[in-house]
Amino acid sequence: MSEEDNLNQPVTIPYDPGNITIDSCDLVHANGKLSLLGAMNEFRISFSTHEMSSLCGINVLDTTDTLADLDPDGTEVLTIGWHSEGDREIKQTYSIFKTDIQLDPNMGNGKLYSFTGISHTHMQQLTMDVNRSFSGTIKDFVKNIFREIPQKIQTYAPIDVHETTGISTLIIPGETPFEAIERLTNRAFSSTYSSSVYQFYQNSKGYCFHNIEQLIAEGRKDATTYVYTPNGAVADDLKTIAGKFMIVDIEFPMAKDIIHKIMNGAYASSVKEIDIIGQKIDTTELNVKENFNDFYHLDQPAMTLDKINVINEKLNVSNTTKWVHKYFDGNRHLDFKWGPQITKRKFYADSLDQLQMNAVIYGNSNLDCGDIIDLSMLERSGNTSTPEQEKKISGKYIIDTIVHYYKNGSYACTLQCSKESNRANVSNLDEYIIGDK
Repeated sequence: MSEEDNLNQPVTIPYDPGNITIDSCDLVHANGKLSLLGAMNEFRISFSTHEMSSLCGINVLDTTDTLADLDPDGTEVLTIGWHSEGDREIKQTYSIFKTDIQLDPNMGNGKLYSFTGISHTHMQQLTMDVNRSFSGTIKDFVKNIFREIPQKIQTYAPIDVHETTGISTLIIPGETPFEAIERLTNRAFSSTYSSSVYQFYQNSKGYCFHNIEQLIAEGRKDATTYVYTPNGAVADDLKTIAGKFMIVDIEFPMAKDIIHKIMNGAYASSVKEIDIIGQKIDTTELNVKENFNDFYHLDQPAMTLDKINVINEKLNVSNTTKWVHKYFDGNRHLDFKWGPQITKRKFYADSLDQLQMNAVIYGNSNLDCGDIIDLSMLERSGNTSTPEQEKKISGKYIIDTIVHYYKNGSYACTLQCSKESNRANVSNLDEYIIGDK
């Protein structure tokens, strides 16, 4: 090979996927600020679409009695920032609400301090009450409630709100801001992303009032591909940028069985609205055979988690009916179409709960809860000379929860993910209901 050919060859730059840079770790207390960078040897920070706020836990080994002299009193605030190599920085602020002290586990002369904290914004709003009426869109309600948290807190945690459909009047009777916003997740409706599974949560960029179906529709085209090799890989082979996107460990919790789906009305449900003014009962029914393509799916095309024959025989009957008053306070329900909203939300949420994946990956500060990843996993079978993607395991998943974990210089993330359908890549698609949306 000539010298010119050598120059044209791609260069593989050595890279350790577990690399991390901790940019800051400060404890703000009554008398000032104390840097914990040199003493902090472990942290665990989580973000979840199922939790209103982020939680953190850090361990600090104090060998100089600095923290003992500080004497934590429960008003401390922790600021911490970190990033994986070449990625964006995550910077968070937590109110410390619990402190545990132990002797040095390595039999040294120091003490191990374990601090547990919750988002500083969450702690501040716990002492507030919202007592007021609102008229307008749910989106504006959420924004107005969040603005009532002091401005100095919002600089740490902005809020991103997805569009909602319909006008409503609502009275909030003495709830904390987060309690009020959480209640609004059940009242929010979208005519575009009709499952209307809204969640109020915190990710690494701030607070979110998001429609999960909208996250899926908008995020699937930019999914980050992660590769799992069942036979594993030699550690030295992973010391590249590509190695960063290898899954270290993976598991699939047991899926919901047929009995659970029948009893829960996963694929067929109804809502009966009592119309007192019209002296009638309005019934809305959802049947996955007719409605599967009403929703945006993680994969395109997507197929149902169960075959048509099972759906026809066991899952096509509505075993759950919810009764609601159509006009219990005037015209509130007119703009919100409660019947279709409740049935569609139930199907989409149940589907996301049926197929889940847990994974351990190398630390990646670019990933967030609500992001989409694309699992590339080849068939384990040796029946084919060219392995293909696992038919019902590979494909796109939404990250429900991400935990950033650092210990003694190494950085990893654990992911809890879910999937509301399967990739349509089986040999006989006629056995399934297919959706292209």
